[in-house]
Amino acid sequence: MGELDFFASKKRVLALAESFARRKIRVRWFALASVSDVDALSDAELTAVAGSGCYSLELGTEVGSDQALAKIGKRYESSAALRVTRRLLEHGILPIHNILFGFVGETRDDRRATIDVIRSLRALGSRVRFNFRSYQAAPNTTMGDVALRSTPPLPSTLPGFLDMRQEMAGGRALPWLSEGDEREGRLLVDYCLPLAYDDALANGQSSRLRRWLARVSDWRCRVTWFRAPLDRYVFQRLENVGLAGTFLP
Repeated sequence: MGELDFFASKKRVLALAESFARRKIRVRWFALASVSDVDALSDAELTAVAGSGCYSLELGTEVGSDQALAKIGKRYESSAALRVTRRLLEHGILPIHNILFGFVGETRDDRRATIDVIRSLRALGSRVRFNFRSYQAAPNTTMGDVALRSTPPLPSTLPGFLDMRQEMAGGRALPWLSEGDEREGRLLVDYCLPLAYDDALANGQSSRLRRWLARVSDWRCRVTWFRAPLDRYVFQRLENVGLAGTFLP
């Protein structure tokens, strides 16, 4: 169920769960859901959802403070992510948290609060999973239009768009932020966070070096010190298995 905010209609979700159960259909399914929509389900309703074969929910947790949530237009408190995660784990549903860095107006305090919530979520258990990503400006949205005013005009052809993406990968991709803020956010998304908190590609076979580098990344996140990333250079030179850019089941 790849539809965005699939749980926006509680009636539809519960009807689906009831139908699977009534017809004794053996199926494993997952869906994308808002934290607030899952938070609104009762324990009985979550039990029904889990019993229908729902094994995972991908949540738009995004950021870690109430102030940052308000900036990106979310209408729930940051504490809801922890509460929902505990409830999903209790019902046997694997929670995946989409985490966002680099949005318009993001501050160092915003990043620190998001890191804190990631660490709190990870402390709930190894089954808690994450997708770490950088903000991508979407036209015709309030924040997206503000961001796009800081970037060159979007190309009108697919080859032109691909060329622009390649140029951004090697330079400034988030020009609405300062260079220092962008550099810090991209280090978190591309290296520190996936290595320290959701190293899916290692598949439980981490080398001694990789485990040591993961501890260094965790230390960086705890003390919020992201200068001189020599450990990332060591990782890139000596580790054969890269880091996941998105959730792998």
